[in-house]
Amino acid sequence: MTDFFTTDHDEFLLLACDGVWDVMTNQEAVRFVRERLADGAAPTDVACQLLDACLASDPKEARGVGCDNMTAIVVQLRRGAGAPAAAEA
Repeated sequence: MTDFFTTDHDEFLLLACDGVWDVMTNQEAVRFVRERLADGAAPTDVACQLLDACLASDPKEARGVGCDNMTAIVVQLRRGAGAPAAAEA
């Protein structure tokens, strides 16, 4: 187990398995998540969108890339610029 401290600059935590990283670079995934969170999307929706974006449309053509089992979790640590305030239930 590793302990780490977040800073005021940390926006979110993205946990994803190798199937995601086979398709996207770290920076591509960060940009993908950051843009959607800033638009007000819920972290669970962003994780689903990320997985959808990584899926191969044609497994034969992709030669296995985008066909692996994929899991992603997005944890929003703070609201980014332009994100709406949380609605209370």
